[in-house]
Amino acid sequence: MLPLPENSDLFSEAEKEPDNEGKSHSVNSQDFDFFPSPVEIFDSILPRYMYNSLLKAVLESVAAEQCSRMIAMTSATDRANEKLESLRLELNRSRQTQITQEINEVVAGSQT
Repeated sequence: MLPLPENSDLFSEAEKEPDNEGKSHSVNSQDFDFFPSPVEIFDSILPRYMYNSLLKAVLESVAAEQCSRMIAMTSATDRANEKLESLRLELNRSRQTQITQEINEVVAGSQT
C-alpha cells in the first residue's frame, strides 16, 4: 500500500508543482498518522521477535541432539552387527573343527 504512487487520485492538481524541466510532480504535504504509534508497534513486536529467536535456537539445539543420538545409535547397531557376524564365523569354525575331529577319530578307530 505504501508508498502511494504519484499518479493516484489522492493528489489533486493543486498539489502538483512543475519541476525544472516543466514536468509536474506531486508534492506530498500530507503527514501520516500511525495508530498505534511506531513505538507501540516496536514494543509489541520486539518481545515476540526475541521469543521466536530463542525458540528457534532451542529447537535447533534439540534437533541437533536428536541427530547426534540417531548417529550414535546407528553406529552402535553397526558395531553390534559386525560383532555378531564375527561371533557367528567363530562358532561355525569351531563347530567345523569339532566335526572334522570327530570324523578323524571315527576314521582312526576304523583303521585299527
